[in-house]
Amino acid sequence: EEYIIKESNEVLYKAISLMREEYMTVLYLSFFEQMDISMIAKIMKKNTRQVYNIMARAKKQLREVLDESVSV
Repeated sequence: EEYIIKESNEVLYKAISLMREEYMTVLYLSFFEQMDISMIAKIMKKNTRQVYNIMARAKKQLREVLDESVSV
């Protein structure tokens, strides 16, 4: 189980690293640092609505990147 989690994190990290910086930041802070939206907003110097929007676009792109890697 620990191996599967580690492998999943590596796949996520690689997929995230292919994204634009703003998306990488919001996903990394959310998934790996387990920060909430308000904390991410403070770090990124944005309001929470902006962070929600960035997060939605980043998750959409992440799904697309992961779908591509699975289908290859």
